[in-house]
Amino acid sequence: MVGRNWETGSEYRFGFNTQEQDDEVYGNGNLNTAMFWEYDTRLGRRWNRDVIKKPWLSPYATFFNNPIFYSDIKGNVGDPAISSHKTGLDYRGKKDLLNDLIGSSGDVMRPKNNKKEATQSSGPDSPAYPQTEEGKEKVAEYDQLTNKQLGRKMANGFQNPVTGNWKPYSQEVIKYFAKNEGDIWHTVVSPSDNPIGDEWAMLKNGIRDGIFEEYIKKGQPLEQFDISTYINPPDFNYLNNGAFTALIGKSNQVDVILRNIDIVKNANGNVEFTAEVEIIIKDWFGVSEGDFTKYDFASAAAKKALTSFWILQHQRGYKPFINQFHFKETIHGNRTF
Repeated sequence: MVGRNWETGSEYRFGFNTQEQDDEVYGNGNLNTAMFWEYDTRLGRRWNRDVIKKPWLSPYATFFNNPIFYSDIKGNVGDPAISSHKTGLDYRGKKDLLNDLIGSSGDVMRPKNNKKEATQSSGPDSPAYPQTEEGKEKVAEYDQLTNKQLGRKMANGFQNPVTGNWKPYSQEVIKYFAKNEGDIWHTVVSPSDNPIGDEWAMLKNGIRDGIFEEYIKKGQPLEQFDISTYINPPDFNYLNNGAFTALIGKSNQVDVILRNIDIVKNANGNVEFTAEVEIIIKDWFGVSEGDFTKYDFASAAAKKALTSFWILQHQRGYKPFINQFHFKETIHGNRTF
């Protein structure tokens, strides 16, 4: 109402989303600050551009444009902080596990399928050399090309199998590799772009079964809620998921974060639930010699791309990095016990 105002005073500095208020910029309660942003509470937008690339979302957006569903204390939604607090859920609606990691399988720091080579990098001062005759022949064909020429061949090969909405994701991955920063590249995927096919269905079914077995079947609060044994990192194939085969292939780690869950238990013993989860797929964006010498199904463009990729990584000093894709999924379950 006109003429009414309330100020917290200097003794209490915190406001919306538990972020610290900075009243010196725009006045009382109009600006919050966090580790990775400053947030204008009147616009619901951040000042700076988000460094986490989301091709489907404005770089100034916050909370995925959904501040009721998401919290973002540090200002780094897309790579959520995971709490170790796990006290379980119960049928009375207690939700202590929300926003917690409830399952993890694989270890991206220990790549499977003997792909340690894909995590390594060598520069011009101490370049690596192919070990097979086929590898030596292919590398010799391109080793006189400039980094820019190799980058073009690599980009063409990676983007050819990627169509539709996944083109921007592929382009961003290649751009990040060209920056030669290493570390982690991650993005939040629009739900309309989520994978299809058996691999993704198996992962979702594993999450569903894990929730039933770990929580609903026991029907009581749990000291530890862990569905790790029910999930496995998906192995994407070209037939159903050309984009994921090019950018991820055989993933090395999958994490599942519970965002929301609604459960209905009927008198006849039938239990239904709907869970909102975030699925994080992690894999190295790096190449080994076997990637361009062993796989006969790869197209000529793909082999050229992988050979160029190998030269850049193992002889020109370009750093591999961890690809981290964040997917939002809704998991439904219905069983009678």
